[in-house]
Amino acid sequence: KKSSKFRHKKDKFRQPKETALAKHNRRRSESEGCLGDQEAPDISHCISRVSGEGASKEKSSKGPVGPLSLDALKQLGKLEEEPLARVEDSALEEYPEPDVEDEHQRDSDEETNDVEDEHQSDYEEKTDYFGGAYVYSSDEEVNASESASSASEDETELNCTEPMDSSNWCHTSANSSAYCADSENEEEGYSQLSLHPEQSKHTLRVFSLQEKLLLAFVRQPTMLRLTGRATLRVLYGSLDVDGYILTPANPHNKDGLFVQCGLLSPPATMRPMAPQSDSVYSKLMQELNQLVPGSWDTVSPHFDRNATVVLLKKAEGRWPAIELVIANLVKLPHLESSHAGMGFDLKSAKDDHHPWSSQFPGLATKLIKATTSAEQQIPHVVVCGMKNSGKSTFLRQLTNSLLNVCSAVIYLDCDPGQTEFSPPGTLSLVKVTHPLLGPPFTHVCTPEKMYFLGDVSPAASPDSYSNAIRCLVEYKNQHFPSCPLVVNTMGWLYGIGMSLFVDIIRWVNPTDLVQLVSAFSLAGSVSPTDLPLLNASTVHMACGWLSSRNDALPEGHDAVLGSSFASHHLRAVEGKSSSSQPQILRQGMLLSYLSQKQCSSAFCPWSLTPYRLAWSSVAIHEHSCTVQKKDLLHVLNASVVALCTVPKESLLETEVEGYPMFMKGNPPYECVGFGIVRAIHPKEKVFYILTPEPKHRLAEVNALIKGCINIPEVLLTKQARFLKKGQSLPYLANSACSEVTSYSDNQMETRSRSESPCY
Repeated sequence: KKSSKFRHKKDKFRQPKETALAKHNRRRSESEGCLGDQEAPDISHCISRVSGEGASKEKSSKGPVGPLSLDALKQLGKLEEEPLARVEDSALEEYPEPDVEDEHQRDSDEETNDVEDEHQSDYEEKTDYFGGAYVYSSDEEVNASESASSASEDETELNCTEPMDSSNWCHTSANSSAYCADSENEEEGYSQLSLHPEQSKHTLRVFSLQEKLLLAFVRQPTMLRLTGRATLRVLYGSLDVDGYILTPANPHNKDGLFVQCGLLSPPATMRPMAPQSDSVYSKLMQELNQLVPGSWDTVSPHFDRNATVVLLKKAEGRWPAIELVIANLVKLPHLESSHAGMGFDLKSAKDDHHPWSSQFPGLATKLIKATTSAEQQIPHVVVCGMKNSGKSTFLRQLTNSLLNVCSAVIYLDCDPGQTEFSPPGTLSLVKVTHPLLGPPFTHVCTPEKMYFLGDVSPAASPDSYSNAIRCLVEYKNQHFPSCPLVVNTMGWLYGIGMSLFVDIIRWVNPTDLVQLVSAFSLAGSVSPTDLPLLNASTVHMACGWLSSRNDALPEGHDAVLGSSFASHHLRAVEGKSSSSQPQILRQGMLLSYLSQKQCSSAFCPWSLTPYRLAWSSVAIHEHSCTVQKKDLLHVLNASVVALCTVPKESLLETEVEGYPMFMKGNPPYECVGFGIVRAIHPKEKVFYILTPEPKHRLAEVNALIKGCINIPEVLLTKQARFLKKGQSLPYLANSACSEVTSYSDNQMETRSRSESPCY
């Protein structure tokens, strides 16, 4: 009997279970007597518009095809006459064919599992194909869908009609196609269209408008993740994009919000929010019809007043620091979705991928309330954590959240090794007025004040580092007293690094300290890779490098207790990162900075017009003071130099007429920007400098200082395409020259494009 029972179950599993839509089609076919046992017609050219519940699960080069009723076929014929709903065959090629599990192996696994649990078959996983994604539904959901389908004779198998001035500085002289998908928070992407979208709790519908436009209807609690480059606009409702709230009335919404994520950074997270009072239904209809005439009639049946309507546009131009890709140092994001040709991936997600996501809303609400309250102190937030703990990503999201209630946030960058807005080796104070939606090299800007440290670590000059931080904090308090301040710190928190961190706390006098720690430390255990949990008393008792316990104490605070601040301990990002990534990020930041004035597909600094600068107008210096003065000109040639402003008392005149001046003293040096010494003319006694800085800023420069920041290697090796065959590359050793392949601009661009469609 037992053997017979298992044999019966085995046979049951070998028989494919009829899906709801297939059963519905069969009943209608039998009642109409139209198709009978005839072979199902080939409608693969329009399968992307048909609900796949009855689709065959067998692999096919054109996708799954299933039997349809005569009414459905007639409906398809009607839809073919509508130009807006037309789906071209070429569009089907964008949808990847799903990986189908081996049928025999699946039957075997199901048989084994059934022996262990007799009730295993009560919930069967249904997989159907639509646009390269799956939907999972229980038997109860299928039966409910079947009953609803049978109840209405007007229902069809189609869910919608849319499947889918200084004299020293001078120059040297169509038809739209669309598809639609309902999402139930599937990590892989978009899920199958259901027969009754009004029954779906978590819905995402995506429509392709024209060639470069995508329209998305998304409602809570579904979230989206965007990888690549795109311009966002909210047409209805509101959208949280990495902490920044975008609405139709938002000033940044007029031209769109530019997102560049996924290259050396996590994808952008977008959360729909409840519609705002400015979300007017009529405006949505008017704007959609202006974009694509007649589009509202097509998408309106699927509009939900509780949803957010997002318009995504293909971004023009190139990735910043694309030279890193050309040099094979990094790979462009791998895009898998059906609209990868637009340069981005859009996927639904179950939850936020940031480890602090559950703790962040409460902290952000507290800081926003303090920012808008006249009775509370303006927030000064210091964020600390070990290396690769996610400080930069957290600070970008926090800055975006504060920008929702204030016009500007002041960002103090105290990490010279991983700078956020300026080239490496600097400490800067930046006024942020736009949301930060990408890695550092995508939002390079001009700081309000910047100091050049000369190195990516303060280990060699801790005094200069601490003094520079104090000067930047004083500048903020003097010029931006009413703006919130966020502070990024180094990941070096041992020995001298900890003393320098204590100096930062005392100079800034924060209202809040955010420490990113591992889950092990949050659980109360001692982690060998984490600092102990910090609070006001532990920081007060620590020794600073230059500061004392009485420094920066406000009135009314006891020197014994020190200045008080709120401590927040959040979970850090865990996992190892590549040891070469910090260096790659530094190169990307420098490349992005130098290429600000160039919009071509790949940056070549030699094509910029250089500035000519007389020797006698500037001082020259090497920050480590290890190079003899007679050799300084040789060191500066073909090097990256900081364009600095130093006090006149620090300048040393030379006895040789027309020769550059020298300097005394140590860093930090107030810095205007950076440049490359392209050439030095000894007869004319001039420097030729390549820099993106405007001429009016260069009027302040009186010193060229060489630090440890070098020209990215990719810029030197790219010179090969300008040389004749047999010529050697300047400034490179012979061994390096032999390894360089002479690619033309078109070859490099073609190679990069072939790696990813988001070039």
